[in-house]
Amino acid sequence: MDKKIAIIASYLHPIRQKHLIDWYIDFSSNRKTVSLFLGSKSNKIPIAKNYKINNKREFYKYQFYNLFQSRRFSEKQNRIQPLINYKPEIIHLITSNAFQAIEPILENKKIQLIVSFRGFDINVFPYQSEENLKLTRKIFERADKLHFISYALRDSAIKLGANPDKCMVIYRSIQIDKANGLQINDLPEDHRLLILSVGRLVWEKGFLYALETMSILKNKGFDFQYQIAGSGIDREMINYHIKRLRIENEVSLLGELSRVDVKKKLQAAQIYFQPSLSEALSLSLIEASYYGLPIISSEIGGIPEVVKNNVSGFLSAPCNPEGYALNFIRLMENKDLRYQMGQSGYKIVQNLFSRQGELQKWDNFYEQLCR
Repeated sequence: MDKKIAIIASYLHPIRQKHLIDWYIDFSSNRKTVSLFLGSKSNKIPIAKNYKINNKREFYKYQFYNLFQSRRFSEKQNRIQPLINYKPEIIHLITSNAFQAIEPILENKKIQLIVSFRGFDINVFPYQSEENLKLTRKIFERADKLHFISYALRDSAIKLGANPDKCMVIYRSIQIDKANGLQINDLPEDHRLLILSVGRLVWEKGFLYALETMSILKNKGFDFQYQIAGSGIDREMINYHIKRLRIENEVSLLGELSRVDVKKKLQAAQIYFQPSLSEALSLSLIEASYYGLPIISSEIGGIPEVVKNNVSGFLSAPCNPEGYALNFIRLMENKDLRYQMGQSGYKIVQNLFSRQGELQKWDNFYEQLCR
């Protein structure tokens, strides 16, 4: 593998997208011809280079450089000069929203383009406007390969016009330490059962239906805690419905947690809840299964590729608090079932979602591309 590869994102949130940063570190550790470029500088991600000119000092620096070299570039080319200087032979957009920023360099038809799609960019973005749909199809056309993190997402892209021959699926992954056996922390006799969700506080995650589910469980006399870890634009709306449903003593919004703190919460919980309305392939579900939590979730998008219904959790139609509540009662009243489903989920993650397995698939893919 000796071709120069630029792995590009518009921005990577140091906490929310740490899995992508870890993936890049693992993937590039033994490869001198691979570099990570971000559209915005971040001191928290020092391994990345910056491909956009985001301040006046840098802008004038590259203007002077172009003048000195007697070269003329458009304003768009000036903005991506660091990437142009790198002279990549392969570009891999790990977030598709970087496409428009790097379009000038793609005028070189010899550059091979790989674009990864992770959920919002297929399930929501193309449906927001006709312009978004045209841009999505433009990306489909220019890319040499289209990568999707689930088969459900791939199938949705094909319906939007993606060429099936360009499409491939490689699951996202987590680090797995097979030396450590599964340890399921079940409910101590003197504690309330802990239900956990991890996700952005946005409509796609379906938290309104989660709150209505908790209200049903409370009214049926069940004693529990429900904690949501995450931040987002719908926090005030969610707070309003917590008060409206009078479940302030049962529900807590934890805000955005570090990966270490998320791990602690997963290890302390007894059930994981994912009532999503749109989902490509949830990393939180993978992590919850790895830590031995039985899952209650909507049956939508790529979720059934992680959670096997009646095996590692219970899946039901989205927007269905009554259905979720019935599944919760089945797990709340059966400790052995919680343990069995947790064990099954742990095995599924080991088989399908290990970092070693993902890296091997990317190795094979890049080796073929570089021949």
